Amino acid sequence: MTEALRSGRNPPASLRAFLHAGPGFGGSCFPKDALALIKTAQDYASPLRIVETVVAVNDARKRAMARKEAAALDGRLRDRTIAVLGLTFKPNTDDMREAPSIPLITALIDRGANVRVYDPVGMEQAKRSLPVPAGPAASFAHPRRLTRNTGFSRSKANAF
Repeated sequence: MTEALRSGRNPPASLRAFLHAGPGFGGSCFPKDALALIKTAQDYASPLRIVETVVAVNDARKRAMARKEAAALDGRLRDRTIAVLGLTFKPNTDDMREAPSIPLITALIDRGANVRVYDPVGMEQAKRSLPVPAGPAASFAHPRRLTRNTGFSRSKANAF
């Protein structure tokens, strides 16, 4: 598909949104359905290794994004500020269920990065789902998820 785009041929409109993969799939349906399919197959002694592998690769890809960020910065994320643009599991929604941004941001924070985030639609839901700074913004998060390392930006430009 990438070669088709480079050569100037256009894929069908229904496929274009899937051509620029992000850091893994998320949402409320697909991850849950994939796990249910795996469980049902196991219950009937018919494991679906390809589906199991898809789920495992998806989980690993989310964590790998933080390693790629670290590698791009010579392995040093401590006290660096990283902007994450786009937080929900897909564009034009506020749905944060199983969003790949959550493990990515958590991994960046675990490596000592300061994270600034922005999403044009999902900021309010993100405040409930992501670690946020202690202090005035702490009221947006669950107390056990507070950290000093995440900041919410009002615009994409302020995330940098």
